Amino acid sequence: MSGYQVPMEKKVLMTIWTMANQEPYRTIGDRFGMNRGTAHRCVIEVTTAIRQHLYDEYIVWPTTLEMCSRNAQMFEGKYGFPGCVGCVDGSHIPMKPPANDRDSYINRKGYASVNLMAVCDHKMSFIATYAERAGSVHDARVFRVCDVGQKAARNELFPSTEFHLLGDSAYALMMQVMVPYRDNGHLTAGQKKYNVRHSATRSVIERAFGRLKGKFRRLKGLDESMSPELSSHRCSSSQPAYCTTSFCSTRKMKRRMIISTMQKRSLKNGAKTNWLTGPRTLKLNAVRLKETVQSRNETKL
Repeated sequence: MSGYQVPMEKKVLMTIWTMANQEPYRTIGDRFGMNRGTAHRCVIEVTTAIRQHLYDEYIVWPTTLEMCSRNAQMFEGKYGFPGCVGCVDGSHIPMKPPANDRDSYINRKGYASVNLMAVCDHKMSFIATYAERAGSVHDARVFRVCDVGQKAARNELFPSTEFHLLGDSAYALMMQVMVPYRDNGHLTAGQKKYNVRHSATRSVIERAFGRLKGKFRRLKGLDESMSPELSSHRCSSSQPAYCTTSFCSTRKMKRRMIISTMQKRSLKNGAKTNWLTGPRTLKLNAVRLKETVQSRNETKL
């Protein structure tokens, strides 16, 4: 396949298939008619493009009073918990750890992983994600070092202090982060009722993680090593972190939406800003399309 440019649509389709299955790259390459190395490169290119160019369009934090009020009303109407804008929790994504630092990735359950922290709204849509810490790092530490946690510590998470996130007992109680009462055997009836409402509302993030891992089964075991040629596109310490955040944004997108958005980005400022396919590929696609139409017309005649 020397000199062959993979069409953009084929790259996207192959990436979606790779996300949704646990097949090795040898099988994926055979399925899409290319070798293993080309298949791996295409998947890394698309996930990198999604993270750099599409992530901020689909993972949107509620910054205005109107957005926060709408989320809070939906949460209260559905679960009966007032002022809740989102729910935060962590989930371990199994991965193949680097050989030179394996111990740092072993979590409390005994396997290597990357710790994904995410916040979702009442529709189980992610509004913030962070996956740049190894599995051995505690959820509270991950929250403390990410942007969401730092804003929460300064009471700058939402435009008003009447809004807050819900987190489990692993997180610290803050002005804009509500956690359950610790059950020491002496809770009042009101505190027990609060814990029940809190748990029922916070279950939305657990279901969001379940839906994410059910749709993208690749998250049951990542082994996405970074190739040297793509090292300039890194945004974190590991490629699994890059892939994980890309999966979270892709969950809210459809295949046609991904392709059309990429095409708009590629052609916005001319061929020089084409970040997924070059002008030669666009020309080849046009020639192939023209040849296909001509052959179909000749067949009909």
